[in-house]
Amino acid sequence: MRHVRETGAQFVGPPFALYPEMPSEEFPIAVCMPVAPGAVTGDEVTLEELPGVEAATLLYHGPYDGMEPSWRRLMEWVGASGRQPSGPVREIYLSDPDQVSEEELLTELVVPLA
Repeated sequence: MRHVRETGAQFVGPPFALYPEMPSEEFPIAVCMPVAPGAVTGDEVTLEELPGVEAATLLYHGPYDGMEPSWRRLMEWVGASGRQPSGPVREIYLSDPDQVSEEELLTELVVPLA
């Protein structure tokens, strides 16, 4: 956020987390902020363009620490559909936890499909 303020970058969508591996006890995560063209890199800040994907999604309503059953349900649906996950899964944070209660948070769960 400091880098965005210092460079004048403009957000063009909600923040999201990108999980290069399926979450387990310890796992890598990329915190992503969609920005308009013209944004620049900096210390510990990179720019990447993510390709469009066909995906299975589920809208989760509630606190972040309660998402696991919804993730499980979405992954079960993907398996039952005959499709396979393809690429990093994502959580798109559609509401601001500073503006709404935990019970009112909306998060889109995204599984890219092969």
